[in-house]
Amino acid sequence: MTKTIVELSPEEREDKYISFALNLSSACVENNYKRFFKLYKEAPRMASYLIDLFVPRIRKSAINTMIKAYVLYV
Repeated sequence: MTKTIVELSPEEREDKYISFALNLSSACVENNYKRFFKLYKEAPRMASYLIDLFVPRIRKSAINTMIKAYVLYV
């Protein structure tokens, strides 16, 4: 996957759909839940149906992170 991303030309990176996919992928990797769900709401065409497959995993990861933060805080 990373090899394919590296091989993208600048014109391909500027494509609306490819840039959306790259932004969504980076939000997942960075555990940036706010950005992930913002992109989910703004998904072009029928991409939100594909993203639906990842939402439970991202939500579980977010809840685990919040619980860890809460336990460390208390």
